[in-house]
Amino acid sequence: NEWSEVVMERIEQYKRLGYKIDGITLALLGDIIESDKKHGLQSARACDIGTADQIKQSIDIIYNLVIRRLAEVGAKLTVICITGNHDWDGHGLFMFNPGKEQLSWPLYHALKSMTELSNIDAEFVIPEGAFHVHDIYGTKVLYEHGVGVGAGYTQMKNHLAKRTDQLKTYITLFRMGDKHNICQFNNNRYVVNGAFFGDSRKGEEYSGIAGYDGEPAQIMFAHVKREDNRRTTIFDSFAIQLGHIGES
Repeated sequence: NEWSEVVMERIEQYKRLGYKIDGITLALLGDIIESDKKHGLQSARACDIGTADQIKQSIDIIYNLVIRRLAEVGAKLTVICITGNHDWDGHGLFMFNPGKEQLSWPLYHALKSMTELSNIDAEFVIPEGAFHVHDIYGTKVLYEHGVGVGAGYTQMKNHLAKRTDQLKTYITLFRMGDKHNICQFNNNRYVVNGAFFGDSRKGEEYSGIAGYDGEPAQIMFAHVKREDNRRTTIFDSFAIQLGHIGES
C-alpha cells in the first residue's frame, strides 16, 4: 500500500510538471513467493505460511493494491511477468520452459484473468522462458530474474551482451532482481531492483542467519522520447524506500 501511494503521487507530480502519461510498465521480476519446495525440508520449515496461501495472498495484494491502483491513471498498463528461482516447483530456471513450469505461471495467469474481467486496459507479457525484451520509445529493455548473474557493472554488461548476441538485436537497458539490493550502473543502463522485504536483524530466518542485509526498496523510472540516440530514454529515477514500515 505504501509503495502504491508513493508511485501514484509521483505520477501526479509528473502530470503537474506537464508530462503526459503514455503508459505504465509494471515489471514483476520473480520470487513473488518463497516456495516451501525450494530447499527441501529447510524451506518448508522456514516459511511462516504455506506455498498455496502465499500464491493466494500474492494474487490478492498485487491485483488490489497494485494493478487496480495503477489502472486509475488511465494510461495503457503493461505487466511483464518474469519467473524467479524461488517460484520453484522442482524445475528451476535452467530447465525447459521455466516460466511455464514454475508456480509463478498460475499466479500470473490468475492476475491476467482478473484484470481482463475488470475491463482494465492492460497487456500481460508472461514468457514461457526465463526473460523478456520490451520496447520503450524504441529502446530495448531486458527483464530477467538474474539468478547466477553478478550484481556488478562488468557482470551485468557481459550478460546483456550475451542476450544481444543471442537475439541478434541491440538491447540498451537491463533490469534484474534476485539480489535484494538496489544497484545502478552507467546512468541506469544496468539496474538491480530491491526487494519488498528486508532481512532479519535477529537471525530468525535463512537470510538473517546467513548474514544478508537487504534493505526493502523498489526503484521507479520515468521515460521520455528522445530526438537523439546519445542518451537513454530515462529522465528520472526514484528509489522508493520501504524499510520504515513496521517499525515501532
